[in-house]
This record gives sequence, C-alpha cells and structure tokens, in this order.
Amino acid sequence: MTTTIVHGIDENGNNIVREYDCENVIINNMKVITEIENIRFIKNLIIGGMVKEIEVLVHGESLENVIIDESVAEINPRFVKSAPVKNAIINARIKELDHMFECCEHLEYIVLPITIKHITELNFTNVYGLTIVYPGTTNAWKRIKKDKEWYKNSTIKVVCEDGIISYDNNSNEKW
Repeated sequence: MTTTIVHGIDENGNNIVREYDCENVIINNMKVITEIENIRFIKNLIIGGMVKEIEVLVHGESLENVIIDESVAEINPRFVKSAPVKNAIINARIKELDHMFECCEHLEYIVLPITIKHITELNFTNVYGLTIVYPGTTNAWKRIKKDKEWYKNSTIKVVCEDGIISYDNNSNEKW
C-alpha cells in the first residue's frame, strides 16, 4: 500500500491533485483544491493542513474513508456524492451539510463537527445502519435545523455526548 502526496498547478492556476495508482492520498499543502483527477484506486483521502476550501467533486470507485481537517472552512456541497464512502470524519468548520453524502449508500460511520447548524434534504439517502457521532448534547443536536427529508429510506443512530437518538423511515426520532 502506498501513500502519496501529488499536486500541481494547471495552466489556469488551479490546484490539482493527480494520482493514478496509490491507495492513500494526503493533501495538506494547497489553500484551495479545485480538481482531483484519476482517483479510481484511492481508498483513503485525508485533507487538511493549509487547505481552506474544497471545490472539487470526488467520485472515486474505491474511496472508502475521508478525513477533513478543521483547517477547511468551505466544502463543495456534493463533495463525495455517490462515492462508496464508508467512513467520514469531518472536523471542518462548516456550518451546513448540503447534499454532501447524498447517494453514499455504503456510509456506515460519520463524525460531524460541532459547528453544523443546518442539514439539508437528502443528505443521507438509502443508508441503513449509519452511525453519526455529534460532539454536542442531544438538545444541541435537536436545535440543528434539519430539512424535512434530511434522511430518506435510511436508519440512523446519532451518538451525542449525553445520549443516542435513532431515526428510521417510520418515525422522526426515538430514544
């Protein structure tokens, strides 16, 4: 298994990441990521360090794990939409989760930041057995604005510091 950091700047001055044959990619020395090419074989993607913004869409065939560091303040709403991501740790300082995990049917575990204030519709679709870890209280979780269909055809367990809230298609929440 290889770990590689590969980056460059194209003719328009965009920061691009090109990788062809490694399983792990760490991106930490760009301020804005505008393109990630040929990520078919990447399993683990770690973004942090100097990165402040992620503009790219990632549709890797093998992408299983994503870690986004707290240095990141902006993420493309559909960053990993439809990718086969299983685990995600989002330490980024984002305030809104906007369709980011839509159609990520393999998602099993995600850590969300305390900064989340809004979860838009269809963020979690056709995801069964998802565990969301939220570092605040159950009352803080309930105060997060959630659009009507923020989860659809899914079963979700939210683990907060003082309890667990479960969601499924048949009811809004259970204790």
